[in-house]
Amino acid sequence: PGRRWRRAGAAARRLSEAAQRHLQADPRLAYSAGLASRNLGEADAAEAAFERAIGIDPDFSPAHWSLAYHRPAGLGRVPRIEAAVGHRRTDASAMADLCYALYRENEHAGRFGIAWTWLARGAAAARSRMHAGGVGPRGRAGTFHVDRVEPPTEREAGLVFIVGLPRSGTTVLERIVGNHSRVYAAGELNSFHTALCQQMDAFLPLPSTTRTPPEPRALEQLATMYRRAAQRHAVDGRIVVDKNPANFLYAGLIARALPEARILCLRRGPMDACFSNLRELFEGDAYPYSYSLDTLAEHYDWFDHMRSAFEVALPGRFMTVQYESLVADPRAMAERVLGFCGLGYEEGCERIERNAAPVSTASASQVREAVHTRG
Repeated sequence: PGRRWRRAGAAARRLSEAAQRHLQADPRLAYSAGLASRNLGEADAAEAAFERAIGIDPDFSPAHWSLAYHRPAGLGRVPRIEAAVGHRRTDASAMADLCYALYRENEHAGRFGIAWTWLARGAAAARSRMHAGGVGPRGRAGTFHVDRVEPPTEREAGLVFIVGLPRSGTTVLERIVGNHSRVYAAGELNSFHTALCQQMDAFLPLPSTTRTPPEPRALEQLATMYRRAAQRHAVDGRIVVDKNPANFLYAGLIARALPEARILCLRRGPMDACFSNLRELFEGDAYPYSYSLDTLAEHYDWFDHMRSAFEVALPGRFMTVQYESLVADPRAMAERVLGFCGLGYEEGCERIERNAAPVSTASASQVREAVHTRG
C-alpha cells in the first residue's frame, strides 16, 4: 500500500512538472510540485520547487509560508518576505501566510521578540478571515457526559483510531503503529464524519457535537457505512489506522458503533500543546480556536476533561498516550500501544525514519527523522 501511495504522489509531482513545461509560468504549478515532493519526503526537491514559485511571483504567499516551515533559513529570506507583506496588506489570507513565515524565519535566527510580534500579527490575520463564533469550547458542556461502554471481547483490534489535539504527536504515533506488518495507516480520513452526516441525513459541522443516536439500528447503519469506507484501505486484510484528530469528539460514538475499534488519544503537556497549536497556520478554517491565547487555554481545558471522561467510560477501548513518554522511550510506548491493540511488538516499529509512506499533514517535514525530544 505504501508503494502505491508513493507512486500516486510521484505521478502528481510529474503532472505538475509537465504542466510547467507546456503552460505559461504559474507559481501554483511549481508550488503543487513542491507540496508533492515534501509529502514524499524529498526535502531538497520541495525546497527547489517552492523557490521556483517565489521566483515566478515574489508575492506568492503560500510558498513563503511552506518554505519557512519546511526548511527555515533565517535572516536571509526575511527582506523578501517583508517586501511581500508591503504588497499584500489588504489580503488577510496572504498576510497570515507571510506573518507566519516571518515568525518562523526570525525564530530560527534566534530573534524571539521579533518572531513573537510577527506571530501575533499572523494570528490576528488568521482570526480576521474566520467566521464569527464557534472558535472555543463554549456550548459543548453536554458532551462531557459519556455513556459507559463495556470492554471489548476480542483481543485484537479490527480498527484503530488515533485522536487528540493537532500538533500533539498524532502523526508520530501513526508512523510507529503503521510500521507493524499487520497494520495499514490510511491517514486522516473523514469517513466517520461523512457516515454520520449520511446516517442523520444532514450536513453537520466538522467536528459535530451531535449526541449519539439512541436507536441500535442507527448505530448499525453508521457502523456499516464507516466499515465500507474504511475497508477500501484494508489491503491484504490489514488493520486500518484512521488518524484524524477531529474524531476525538466521536470517541464515545465510535466505541458504541464499532466494538472492534481501539482509540489511541495523544495528550501533550498544556504549554507545549497550546504553543504548538498557536505557532501553526492550519489549512482553511481548521482549528479556529488556535489563534487566541484565551480560546487555546479554554479548548485545552475542555479537551483534557473530555479525555478523562472517555478514559473512565471506555475501558479497554480508549487509551491515553502521553507525548512526553512517547518521545522519551518510543520502543516502550510502541510495545504498550501495540499490546493495547492486541498486536505483538515487532522489532523496529518505533523507527519512524524508516517509514517511507507519504505524509500530507503539518508534520510532513518533521517525521522524516527519528523520534526525538527537541519539541
